[in-house]
Formats: sequence, C-alpha cells, structure tokens
Amino acid sequence: MAEHIELRIKSGDLKPYTALPAERRLAEEYGVSLGTARRATELLRERQVVFTLRSKGTFVTNSPADPNLNLGETDSRQGGFPTDQAQHAPLAVVPTPDA
Repeated sequence: MAEHIELRIKSGDLKPYTALPAERRLAEEYGVSLGTARRATELLRERQVVFTLRSKGTFVTNSPADPNLNLGETDSRQGGFPTDQAQHAPLAVVPTPDA
C-alpha cells in the first residue's frame, strides 16, 4: 500500500499538498485493516513523501527530498498551506498480484 502511494507521488500523479484520504478511508479503499493503513502512512512519513498536520490531515510533501518539508509561502486562512495549493485526491486502488 505504501509503495503504491509512493509510486503515485513520485510519478507526479499525486501533486504536492494533495491531501490523502483519512486512514480509515485508506483502509477501506485498499481492503486492509486500520492498523495496516496507519503503518503505511507512518512509512510514507518516514520516507518524507508525506507530512501530517494535526486536525488537518496527511499531505504530499512539496519535495520528497526536502527534509524540512518546504511549504513555501503559506496563508494561515488556508490552514497553513500555500494559497491555492491544498487539494484532495481520492486514491483509486489498482489491483496487483501481490495485493
């Protein structure tokens, strides 16, 4: 699950600041337990391809290689996101043989 999401990020399919679905929703979409979805989100954070803002959600980083999660100019009215950058993208599950 984490690898699939990371591939979508690295391919540009999921753009910077795109919100991932909530972990419960991810679990449903991927047909896994909530614990597995949480672990996948944790792995993505460790790999610095997503970041989580408390009470806001989990978002694709501006640059996966940026250890400071460079958010650029932000607008506090937009929840700390660069103006007009935050968006939500549902993740379509692509069945794989090892799923």
